[in-house]
Amino acid sequence: MRQFLMILLWPLCLCLTWFPMISPDLEAAAPPSSSQRPKVATATIAADELVYEILKRSNQSQSHVAVSGLAADQRYSHLPASYLKNRQVVGNHIESLLSSKAELVIMASYNRPELVAKVKAAGLKVHLVETFQSLDAIRKCIKDIGNLLKQPAAAQELIDDFDKAINDMTEKASAAWAGQKPQVLSYNAYGTVMGLQTSFNAMLKPLLVENVAARLGMKGWQKLNPEVLLTEPIDAVIIAYDTPDDKIQHRKNLQIGPWSHTKAVKENRLIFVQEKDLLSVNHHVINGMRTILDQLVKIQRKTKDAQNKADRSEH
Repeated sequence: MRQFLMILLWPLCLCLTWFPMISPDLEAAAPPSSSQRPKVATATIAADELVYEILKRSNQSQSHVAVSGLAADQRYSHLPASYLKNRQVVGNHIESLLSSKAELVIMASYNRPELVAKVKAAGLKVHLVETFQSLDAIRKCIKDIGNLLKQPAAAQELIDDFDKAINDMTEKASAAWAGQKPQVLSYNAYGTVMGLQTSFNAMLKPLLVENVAARLGMKGWQKLNPEVLLTEPIDAVIIAYDTPDDKIQHRKNLQIGPWSHTKAVKENRLIFVQEKDLLSVNHHVINGMRTILDQLVKIQRKTKDAQNKADRSEH
């Protein structure tokens, strides 16, 4: 069921949608503070984590007054539990947002337009994150939020660290693959794969890894033609999970139907990545990239060792 919800909600990116319920006594928000740095509330996990990271680097965490309703769920959130103790958690009602005294609300373009309008009507400044499917979009988001928080230097520092980590992984991948890009395919229990115009595809490019679905021209999350599993070379299958039980269930599912005939499945070339890393649309995408790269290197080494052993046995 959890995987089914993830598919339905993508690209909601694990945000908690706020319902437009405003009681009469809360319709007018407090006037903006004269403070140089605005009090900020965040409506998505991605924004929670970005604001946390930028303000932590500038020692201004007190400006973050409210977080999304999933911020405390460690299956989806990277925020430390200690960070949540003194912050309002926005639930299903706008009242909790307004009572937080926030002056700036960071939301996403997929929030319902009528909800955004009501938040603006309540006197709050709203910033909408517009796009999510590329690493450049993540860089832009970091920069924009840093400017809104009046912390451009901290935001640039985060971007620099982000770029350094990516460049380091590209160098490692280049040395490991020797010009032969590994071929990978994503998997979920409902038969869809991630292709072009997804953050998954974007994270593979610096790793010099080819997404089979993207190579075949598939866009977004599309239903997979089972013939692909028999006709296309697949070096590894990449799977999102959020609990150990998920891993067990995915392994069982892969032994049934078309996937069971895939050589990568037969040889256990499976890469499990936490959902909060594989489906991340902020700087934490690096965690997913690092897991994929490290596991692919291990798979490549194991495959070469097996081939060398077979060659020796023939002679």
